Amino acid sequence: MLSLKFRRVIKQVVVLFAALVGALLVGALFLLLAKSDPIKAYGNKGTEALAGVSLTKMKLWNIGAEGQLYMGAMGASWLPLTFPTLPVYFMIPGMVVLGMTAGGLWALLTAIPRAIWKVNEINTTLMLNYVVRC
Repeated sequence: MLSLKFRRVIKQVVVLFAALVGALLVGALFLLLAKSDPIKAYGNKGTEALAGVSLTKMKLWNIGAEGQLYMGAMGASWLPLTFPTLPVYFMIPGMVVLGMTAGGLWALLTAIPRAIWKVNEINTTLMLNYVVRC
């Protein structure tokens, strides 16, 4: 028999998942009404949104997800541009690791001032978005 606490956790997860799916479906409906493709619209922005949900739960704000996405893309694209003859079974995992590392290091530029000096992460992530675009 499942404990009462475990059942509550399961119920919360199911409710959150249902809310997420419902929000995506409502958004897709509006995108279809606007004659846009929901699959294209939800592409990379969907992963940013999921990351934003977890941060909001922790009372943190990450306005710089776009900058982290750009840095991750630059990190991932470095490998095939530098080593174009690398076998694909090294290339794909290497691109994933380099992309995550580059995006994570970019986020660390905001996390360090937040942890040490209590600097508002909204300001730093927003400013770093403009830096990564230059």
